[in-house]
Amino acid sequence: MLSNLDDTFNHSLELPPFEKLPHTLQDCLKKKNLTNAWTFYMLILANGLEFSNILRDYIVFMFARCGSLLTAKKICHRLTCNNGAVLVHSIHMLVKCGEFQKAINVFETFDTYFMCADEYLYQTLLKACGIVECAHNGKNIHCDIVKKGFDLDSFVGTNLIDMYAKNGMLEEAQIVFEKLLVKDVVSWSSLICGYAENGCGERAIQSFSQMNNEGVIPNAVTFMCGLKACGHIGNLDKGRDIYADLAKQGYEKDLCVVSALVSMYIYCGCIKEAQAVFDGLPLKDVVLWTTLVGGYAERGHDREALMYLEKMQAESSIPNAVTSVCGLKACGNLGSFSEGRAIHNNVMKHGFDDDEFVITALMDMYINCRLLHEAQNVFDKLAVKSRAAWNVLIGGLVDHNCGQEALERFKKMQSQGPSPDRIAFVCALKACNILGLVNKGQSLHMEIVKAGLEKNIIVGVSVLDLYSKCGSVEEAEVVFGTLSIRSVVSWNALIMGYAQHGYGEKALSSVSRMDEEGVPIDATTAVCGLKACLALGELNRGMWIHMQAEKQALIMENPVMGSALIDMYVKCNSLLEARNVFDGLVSKDVISWGTLLSGYACQGDYELVSGLFDEMQESGLLPDGVPLLSVLTVCCHAGLTQTGLMALNTLNKEYAIPPTLEHYNCMIDVLGRAGQLDETVAMLNEMPFQPDLVSWKSLLSSCRKCGDIAIAKHAFEHASVLTENKLDLSILMQGINVENY
Repeated sequence: MLSNLDDTFNHSLELPPFEKLPHTLQDCLKKKNLTNAWTFYMLILANGLEFSNILRDYIVFMFARCGSLLTAKKICHRLTCNNGAVLVHSIHMLVKCGEFQKAINVFETFDTYFMCADEYLYQTLLKACGIVECAHNGKNIHCDIVKKGFDLDSFVGTNLIDMYAKNGMLEEAQIVFEKLLVKDVVSWSSLICGYAENGCGERAIQSFSQMNNEGVIPNAVTFMCGLKACGHIGNLDKGRDIYADLAKQGYEKDLCVVSALVSMYIYCGCIKEAQAVFDGLPLKDVVLWTTLVGGYAERGHDREALMYLEKMQAESSIPNAVTSVCGLKACGNLGSFSEGRAIHNNVMKHGFDDDEFVITALMDMYINCRLLHEAQNVFDKLAVKSRAAWNVLIGGLVDHNCGQEALERFKKMQSQGPSPDRIAFVCALKACNILGLVNKGQSLHMEIVKAGLEKNIIVGVSVLDLYSKCGSVEEAEVVFGTLSIRSVVSWNALIMGYAQHGYGEKALSSVSRMDEEGVPIDATTAVCGLKACLALGELNRGMWIHMQAEKQALIMENPVMGSALIDMYVKCNSLLEARNVFDGLVSKDVISWGTLLSGYACQGDYELVSGLFDEMQESGLLPDGVPLLSVLTVCCHAGLTQTGLMALNTLNKEYAIPPTLEHYNCMIDVLGRAGQLDETVAMLNEMPFQPDLVSWKSLLSSCRKCGDIAIAKHAFEHASVLTENKLDLSILMQGINVENY
């Protein structure tokens, strides 16, 4: 193509003065217009200026930034100068302009030109791989670094740690760190920040303490990351210790450090302390305001977040793009579309509408306000659809259980957009989970491995979760075995899969292994473990889980956890223990009341059930259909026909809860046991549901006791239509005929 440029050149075009050519090329670079790039290149070529030292770097960089790497490569072949130096300059310029993926592509396309690549180039490339989360490219670059012996260099090593951490590959980051000959404050900070950013707060704090023990003095960045880690895991005491240390070193007036302190207090639920630190500062910059607004929004104090956003503006401090993002998040959490629209207008006013983070926050706000079409409109209007925008849209569809549409968008992203990153893959795996598409999930797993993301903690747990929930237990076990860090989340995904698919013994063994490895259980672990105990009738192991849950203070204020314990004790006939757990709950919801009532109902003690039901009403909690079903059940066992009918009427009249088919079936059983067959048939005919197999079998059983062959035949005929297995019905009908012969 280059050989024919002279033939296609339009000689009527004029070349700007030579001294203005770099500026003209810079304008072309800003617009990233390939047509203009070709026009200027042909002019330069026609005037014999292609090999100018001043212009050569711009020419290659221009085509690289416009995405035409093939042209850039052919031009390099024509240059008699140092091709590698030109390309190195292009990579640095691409990264400086934010074209991170293109910088990586240049390096991989022109790999033979980089035999003399230096440490500085590798640092630039690693920065790009970290920002765009290209783990596969980062690994390849790491191999080159090792071959050239740069892996022990502290600057290169720190960039490697940062790259792996940003890709969620913390085991690799730790290995690089341990190989460094000199571990300075910068490399320590990169490791600590990596753990903190990936939600491994305990590991971050352990590294922070180890750094102090080795005599390395933290800097502002280290303190900020340490405070962030404390906030994420709610370790207020350690956060206060870190604050005492940073104050000794004079960082207590550093606004960035103070912002991290405010954020830590908010994350730990110490709102008053956060407010006191904020109010005590004479000068508040936009970063500090943003920290307060963002901290409130992050912790679910959304109304307070919007209040301080308004106060910030009242004090003539103009919100920046990040503040706007925090405000939009608060609006999304509240479902407040009108306030979100007001922030949207301010965003337009201050020119933040082309900011990628603001755009994705806008989409997220619309999604959280259940306005998916608005989010899709924002996305579809984007001239350049970033990876983050794709991720927000796909994630929003998943959150609203639109699994099929999410997978369709993911497919479009693969064909039309940037290559999927870990977030996109996690969303696609969740979509497969929604639809139960284990085969599609396996295909995604293969793509994840090809992309080099299989060791990412979040991705690994998502793959594990898919296999577990779809019942692919062996695949789940294999994935679990490859995880570099086994957190409570990954253990829970495995244990939940076991419990849901009938592998109770494996579930309980995993809970024990988890304890042996020093990973404390959470409410999810306990609930899944109790479910397994219930299935196996393992009262003793259930009591052990109860003890562990009490150690972790998981029960008193967690009605779900409490209900699971009550259910386990009830089903194992330990009603006294069930009642003790119930009485110890600070917050009792309708589920915990219903679970205990169901247990009492199975004992057939009407007085006990009735008394507990009265307690529930006195507590001010309106019952749903479950507690009243327990009342009907005990009426059935005790033969209390009139009481049962009154309870059924109460459900509809007093609580405005329509009785379900299950309620009617229970009452049919009550009437049938009392020998009131005519009333039973009348209820079957009048209830607002079509009787099911349970309804007719209940009537048939009652006919056997009463000896009514006519009604029995009627029930048998209707029941036979509803099942293919008629053996049980035939035996029951034959028994009625024999007994009444």
